[in-house]
Amino acid sequence: MGQYKPTVTIDRPNFLARKVDRLPGVSADALIARANSMVGEEAAGFVDWVDGDLQALKMFARKLAGGEKPQAPHIARIFRGAADIRDQGTVCGYPLVTRVAGLLCNFVDRAEHLDAREIALVEAHVDTLLTIIAGRIKNEHTELARKLVTDLETAGAKLRGK
Repeated sequence: MGQYKPTVTIDRPNFLARKVDRLPGVSADALIARANSMVGEEAAGFVDWVDGDLQALKMFARKLAGGEKPQAPHIARIFRGAADIRDQGTVCGYPLVTRVAGLLCNFVDRAEHLDAREIALVEAHVDTLLTIIAGRIKNEHTELARKLVTDLETAGAKLRGK
C-alpha cells in the first residue's frame, strides 16, 4: 500500500461574516432568519414543482425506451433534471429524493448511449422518485426506503460491471 500523507486544513477568514456585521441597521440574526424563511417557502412548494420535473424526466426516459435517436440529448436532459432535483431535495426536506436523484445522475453521467436494460433502470429511478414524492417519503428511515435505494444501487452496479 502507498504512504498516507497527513491532512492539511486551511483556515480561511470569513470575509462575508465581517461584511454582514458592518451593514448599518442589519443584524446577522435577521439575515439568517430571512434566509431560513426563504428556504421554508421554497420547501413548501417543492412537491409541486418537483412533480413537474419528474414528469419531464419520465418523458425523456420514454423517448429513450421508444428508440428515439440520438440518445445523447435525452440522456443529457435526464442528467440535468436529476441534478436539479438532487440539489434541492435535502434543502427542501427530502434527503431521500437527493439520494435517488444522485444515483440517477451518477448512472447516466457521461453516457451517450444506453441499452434497453440501462433505459429500464433509468425509468426505475424516475418511478422511484415519483413514488417517494407521492408517498411524501422524506428519508431512509423506513424499510421500504432503504430497500428502494439498495435495489437501485445494486442494479446500477451490476449494469456498470462494478
